[in-house]
Amino acid sequence: MGKPTGFIEYLRELPVVRTPLERVRDWNEFHVHMEQRKLRNQGARCMIAAFRSAISGQLLSGMASGLPDP
Repeated sequence: MGKPTGFIEYLRELPVVRTPLERVRDWNEFHVHMEQRKLRNQGARCMIAAFRSAISGQLLSGMASGLPDP
């Protein structure tokens, strides 16, 4: 789990998207890489692991739902 109050403390930041004109010239990623500190802050915003039902998963109509156990 991230930080329980991370979604309050850190604003959501999305990576910069390269323009299509730039992307057609190479095979590089279409997002510009974020610095490590910003990635850590965004990871701290994640709260899905706080909900045990989301981690353990259940079978719904024969299909698995939720995240795999850590």
